[in-house]
Amino acid sequence: MWQHFKTRRSDLFHILDKLPMVATSQDKSFERALAFVLANKRRHADWLALGGKGEITLTQDDLDWIPEKWWKLVTGESNDKTVPTRVNRRQFEVCVCRQLVQELKSADICVPGSDTYSDFREQLLSMEECVKDLAEYGELVGLPVESQAFVDHLRTQLADTAHAVDRDYLGNTYLAHWERSCNKRH
Repeated sequence: MWQHFKTRRSDLFHILDKLPMVATSQDKSFERALAFVLANKRRHADWLALGGKGEITLTQDDLDWIPEKWWKLVTGESNDKTVPTRVNRRQFEVCVCRQLVQELKSADICVPGSDTYSDFREQLLSMEECVKDLAEYGELVGLPVESQAFVDHLRTQLADTAHAVDRDYLGNTYLAHWERSCNKRH
């Protein structure tokens, strides 16, 4: 992957320098790994020491996000129980950028102020707003908003659905066909 990555490396780092990336959970390990890569972007050494001389250092806990199949490429260690002291700069850069895509898609990391990759929690209503609008929302969607009434409503819906499935079971040609094919295998 390095061959494809290196042609766009400078453009990618230029973008990453401009965009603030913020973890949306208490786990800041990937955020620190990204900062480590950016702090070492001008280095040419094949291996970077984790506790090195730079202002950003990493611990083994900061590498827990690395997928198992990348572990040997990045750390040079075949056993993931071995505590690494260094990372392969090129492989780590590629791995971090690959993971960044996943982190953005899952909203585990965000770009404050962006449209698509902002922190979704900033768009949520406060508890006070929810309580204030709960009755109107319940009326709008046709659901009871009191706890026990809501549970009773869901139980009734579940029971009605179960009865309908039981009633229509024998007439369901797809299910009958599936059942026959399962019986042939056993």
